[in-house]
Amino acid sequence: MERTLRKRLHASVDTVKTLRTAGYKTLAAREEAAKERRAKQEARLAQGGLAGQKLGKHVVREGEVDVQLGEELTESLRGLQVCAVWLLSSVLHAKGDPVLS
Repeated sequence: MERTLRKRLHASVDTVKTLRTAGYKTLAAREEAAKERRAKQEARLAQGGLAGQKLGKHVVREGEVDVQLGEELTESLRGLQVCAVWLLSSVLHAKGDPVLS
């Protein structure tokens, strides 16, 4: 009886060693895979930025940013001011107020 218990104990010690080495191997493989995924993600971000990626429920749109210089901006603001005055006068005219006629 004691002999069988000792054999079982030695057998379980051997399986523990193999399980430990197998666990270390899978842990190393997981860490390597995570490192590769992280490197791939960083490369994709460096190449194209966030365009096309999903953040929450929204997708970042691709597109060029339209930048206006100071002169172009003042011209467009003057145009907006004229449009706003025209819109205000037409609304007040429709209501019957002759304030800006």
